[in-house]
Amino acid sequence: MDDGLNEYFRQTARHSQLAARVKSAFDQIKDDHKDQTVLVVSHSGALQSLLAVTLGVDLNRYWQFRVSQASLSELIVQEDAVTLNLLNDVSHFQVI
Repeated sequence: MDDGLNEYFRQTARHSQLAARVKSAFDQIKDDHKDQTVLVVSHSGALQSLLAVTLGVDLNRYWQFRVSQASLSELIVQEDAVTLNLLNDVSHFQVI
């Protein structure tokens, strides 16, 4: 098999594993912190995967969510839905 194709399948498998771990952690946080505000700090790849999984976006398109270093994003979690309220906000970087 072509080396490029092999690498694609390896990356896809690793990303699927990451997404599964992220989803599991998200579900645990939801269960442990109902009706509470929770701050999650992580790497952009994990946050992009979280956005894709929770918003029902094909995992292969996770890269379409831009998550800059130290940016803020906000998910509002209800019993049966997740709403993206803020994405990649960097307004706190502005010099006063």
